[in-house]
Amino acid sequence: MASKGRFTRSNSTKPDHEDVPDVAPAWLQKFAADILISMKQIIEESTAGIAHKAIEKIQNTTENQSAIINYMQKQNRQLNERVIKLESRTMRDNLMFCGIKEEQNGPENLKN
Repeated sequence: MASKGRFTRSNSTKPDHEDVPDVAPAWLQKFAADILISMKQIIEESTAGIAHKAIEKIQNTTENQSAIINYMQKQNRQLNERVIKLESRTMRDNLMFCGIKEEQNGPENLKN
């Protein structure tokens, strides 16, 4: 036996709720539209929030990388200056003079 309820199984293909209209009432349609609008706004705000966080993260990463690059450029300049100073000292200490005749007797025979 079929139980008495809203939807009962019978040999008929139509449910037992023929008194319900096929089209939802206007208030239900408006309610559904409002919910849909609210859901769209929530999704847009969430998406915007996620995008904003991603942009902030990229900006922070870019700022950190810029600071690192500036530091490395400063270190590079300082190292280049040190290399130049060391090279000049080395060249100064290794001077070679050509074409000057040396005295055979040494410095004790210098005339005043």
